[in-house]
Amino acid sequence: MDNESSNGTNEKFEYSAEKTEMLFKSVKTNLVEITQLAHEADKNLKSLQQSMANTKNLLKLLQEDKELN
Repeated sequence: MDNESSNGTNEKFEYSAEKTEMLFKSVKTNLVEITQLAHEADKNLKSLQQSMANTKNLLKLLQEDKELN
């Protein structure tokens, strides 16, 4: 392999390595964001479940009140 051909190959590998590094950084950033969104979704789900339990208890109390009156 002559010097000129070797330089072209090295440039391709450098470009490929840079591109791969950028893609890995992007994937890492996306994974961090996905993890944050998953935690937020989990908190929202727990809040919704608590709201549903509160509503169920309220309906039960209203039904008991209705039966007493």
